[in-house]
Amino acid sequence: MEKIDLKKKIAMIVDSDIFVSMAVKFSTYFRKTYYFTPWNIGGFPKKDAELPGTGIDTLESVDYFWDYVNECDIFIFLDVYFSDYQEQLVRMGKRVFGARKGELLELNRSDAKQIFKKSIIPVNGYRIIKGLANLREYLKHNENKFIKIDHWRGAFETFGHKKYILTEPTLDQLQHLFGVMKFDTEFLVEDAIDSIAEVGIDSINIEGKFPKNVIVGIEEKGCSYIGKVFEYDKLPKNFKTINDRLEWYFKEKQYRGLYSDERRVTKSNIMYMIDPACRCGRPPSEVEQEMISNWGDIIWYGSEGIQIEPEYTCKFGVEVIVHSSWVTKNWQTVYFPDKAKNNIKLSNYCIRRGVYNVIPQPSESSNIGAIIGLGNTIEEAVNELKKYAEMIEGKDLEIELSSIDKNIESCKKAKTLGYDFGA
Repeated sequence: MEKIDLKKKIAMIVDSDIFVSMAVKFSTYFRKTYYFTPWNIGGFPKKDAELPGTGIDTLESVDYFWDYVNECDIFIFLDVYFSDYQEQLVRMGKRVFGARKGELLELNRSDAKQIFKKSIIPVNGYRIIKGLANLREYLKHNENKFIKIDHWRGAFETFGHKKYILTEPTLDQLQHLFGVMKFDTEFLVEDAIDSIAEVGIDSINIEGKFPKNVIVGIEEKGCSYIGKVFEYDKLPKNFKTINDRLEWYFKEKQYRGLYSDERRVTKSNIMYMIDPACRCGRPPSEVEQEMISNWGDIIWYGSEGIQIEPEYTCKFGVEVIVHSSWVTKNWQTVYFPDKAKNNIKLSNYCIRRGVYNVIPQPSESSNIGAIIGLGNTIEEAVNELKKYAEMIEGKDLEIELSSIDKNIESCKKAKTLGYDFGA
């Protein structure tokens, strides 16, 4: 395989604006990197949408994607909803690192259930309910469910349902937000899974194949994440079986990109695939950036369908999510010293006059990024994280360090299933 000098190559990174820190990391491998987010959706775009990634030395933010196509040597897609871009570029003979139509495994959840069944992968109980009124009626008489929606990630986040009296306010809010869509929107209602642990693979997926060493992680939802490098062949059999049985799908879609998923494992060791993420994960892309040192080669050759083994800088990566209620409606100014820039990973930000500014997201998300720690033990990684957590400043920042302790307890439970996180 001929060695390519990537410092002579030009890359275009396409993002939804969430993964600016990943774009910054990838940009360091190329001579020049353009960064594009679709700012002009709808008839009345706002200036905010044009600003992610601006003011950063290694990125050149551009307004019009196709104006730069002939200049670029490779196209890197960090998020979903861009499969049409990718497939057109492939037809033009361009080099593309991304999920392509493989993204539909994440976006079309009801179809994904059928793909899992076809692939002989365990599927938890579920039903598809059309219309909000029918959903209300069902939830009045059924408890302990999870409600999801296909495709429209901005409509609402997955939410749990225990009792109707507790869920009713959420349904009332959805009725107002959905308007006439309340009559024909389809909801995926899943049975809860009584699981011991939730684990997932966070790695590079090249047409269904994974590297010899991969990151497997456990997330405390919306709060923290612990990932460890595992030797793939030594992972529990049911973990690899799911990958093997889905290989046909990823090969058919020519999936060549980042991939994360969530799987729940029961006492009887049945593993259910919950939510595949056919893109950068959030988490764990923040720790992946620094746990792997040869991203340039992984991306370049991965776009050809060649799996390059990651070169890991450590065994463990830990991150804690940074939230701010202020940023849901307002610009969030964040300060940290320059020595912390590799450990504080912001989302959806720009730099002005040397100051980091997180831009309010249309979804009104409170997630502004993460603080990470690396090490060859969990303790080392957590200690590094805590050191950098003391360095970040901003209005109304919420950093739930206590969630790491809960995550460590989950790691201990996972050990009984064959995942030794060293906890």
